[in-house]
Amino acid sequence: MANCDSPVKLTVGGKEWYYQTFYRDDGEVEAVRLYDAGGDFVREYSSIYRLTGSLGMMVRRQREEEKRRALKVREEEFPEKAESELGITDEEKAEIKTVVSRRLSELCGDMLSKDFARKVGLSAGVVRLYMLGDRVPTASAIKRIADRCGVSADWILGRTDKTE
Repeated sequence: MANCDSPVKLTVGGKEWYYQTFYRDDGEVEAVRLYDAGGDFVREYSSIYRLTGSLGMMVRRQREEEKRRALKVREEEFPEKAESELGITDEEKAEIKTVVSRRLSELCGDMLSKDFARKVGLSAGVVRLYMLGDRVPTASAIKRIADRCGVSADWILGRTDKTE
C-alpha cells in the first residue's frame, strides 16, 4: 500500500474530516482512511462510497438528535402544547402499536411475513416492524393494508371489531 493520494479535507455536519485513498499496485483502491480534524485515525473503509455513506449516516443521526433536543426543550417550555404538537401521547402510540400488531398478525395468518408484505405492497422489513409492535404504520400504509386485505382501517387500528 505504497501509493496514496494526498489527504482531502471534508466538512460534514459542520465538522472537519480528512480522508486519504490508498491504492494497490494494480491501481485499484485498497483502503480509504478517515481522520478527524486533529489528524487522528478514525476508521478505514473499503471504498469512498462506504466512507460517504458512513458520514451521511453520522449527519442524519446528528440532525435527528438536534430535533429531539429541540422538541424536548419545547415540551419543557410549553408542556400544554407538547401533546398537540406530537399528535398522540406515548401511551396512545403504544396502544396503537399493540392493536395493529395483533390485527396484522391475524391478517397474515399462516403466511410468511414476506409473503404478506408482498400482498400488501410494503417492504418485508417494515411489515415485520409493524407486526412486532416496534413501529406505528403511516396512514398510507394502513390504507394500503386495509384496501388489499378487504378490511377497514378502523378495524386495523382497533376502533371497531367489524372488518368492514
